[in-house]
Amino acid sequence: MLHSAFLLRRRVHAFTLIELLVVISVIALLIAMLLPAIKKARETAYRVECASNARQIALLHLLYIADNHNTFFAGDMGYPQSAFGDNSRGGNAHWLIHVTDEDHYDAPTPVTIYGDGNRELFSCPSEHGATPGYPYTWPPTGLSFVPAGNRQFDVWSTSYSFNTGAFVRGEATFGGTPFGLAAIRQGLWGQKLNSIERASRMVLVIEFGHIWLAAEQEPVWWFDAVYQLPHDDLIPVMNITFVDGHSEFLQLREAPDHYFNEEYEFASF
Repeated sequence: MLHSAFLLRRRVHAFTLIELLVVISVIALLIAMLLPAIKKARETAYRVECASNARQIALLHLLYIADNHNTFFAGDMGYPQSAFGDNSRGGNAHWLIHVTDEDHYDAPTPVTIYGDGNRELFSCPSEHGATPGYPYTWPPTGLSFVPAGNRQFDVWSTSYSFNTGAFVRGEATFGGTPFGLAAIRQGLWGQKLNSIERASRMVLVIEFGHIWLAAEQEPVWWFDAVYQLPHDDLIPVMNITFVDGHSEFLQLREAPDHYFNEEYEFASF
């Protein structure tokens, strides 16, 4: 009799259905609370990696100019019309993407060869291509290849761009060549390194979200830029790498301060 009572006292009490549901609910709540922190931590890590890539790409430019009379890249801006215009805005060269392989276009951008074929260097893990609501076809139609994914890296073979010149009407021709830049306020296209007055403020490399510069400040058809910001779908924050090689995570300004301010310069004035 005593033995039976002892066994009854040792019997394990099972969870009721209500108790199980409460435990599951608490776990789900904790996960929901943790997800934003995890997402934020992941984006912070991505941002650091993107900045590191941009600094290394800036170094490739400096290696290039060392072999080319201390002059930044200048060349034909005419990438295939069927792809995305002629790599310009309204026919005016503004930014040059870093084409990294012959599968995407006829030839890689000259500075990329200094990367010894490391294409991942040109991939920012934060960039995601166009977000929902993008008013045009994405990926673009008329490409000579089928993109492996939706990111700008998949479509253009890069997540980064080179500061060629600001969108200011006029024309400049690179001396002794047929190459013309339809912008009198140059960025670095054809500029000599020693001609840059504020190397710590002049932009050299920027993430593809630079197209925010075309948003809400000029003709309305450029508003689609807000659908391609890499780190925040609403705020134009991104890594900017300067001629002196350092990078900063900044928010781009709206007009009239979007080309020249105390934090950065996209054009020589």
